[in-house]
Amino acid sequence: MSIDLRNEDGKEFYFSTIGWAFYLNLAAIHYGWEKSGTQPPKEWATTEGPWLGDYDWNAGQIVTAQDAKSYAEALAKYLADPDGKSKARALAQELGKVIGVDVSVDENDDTYVSSFIEYANYGGFEIW
Repeated sequence: MSIDLRNEDGKEFYFSTIGWAFYLNLAAIHYGWEKSGTQPPKEWATTEGPWLGDYDWNAGQIVTAQDAKSYAEALAKYLADPDGKSKARALAQELGKVIGVDVSVDENDDTYVSSFIEYANYGGFEIW
């Protein structure tokens, strides 16, 4: 499974489901990202119940431009942190225990994370 992100210009970015969960948690736990919560998908009807602001499923929910920028800033702190990879490995171990799947950190994820930072700084996006 994957998480597909799409901005208003149609530009896309992709994560594995586990990768998306990992970086959301890394940014929030270690680098100060305070999630604003997502906006409901455009097709969300109030009859479906209240929108809870979740990031961790792909229903077309919307990450605002400000929230995307804050997320990008947190991940930039990760890249600049000399102890970042160590923190990431420890978090991956903990996440793996919680979900019951082996989670590993790509020691060479800097280019990928940098690409996502650029994408998120461009503006808000939908999660599909």
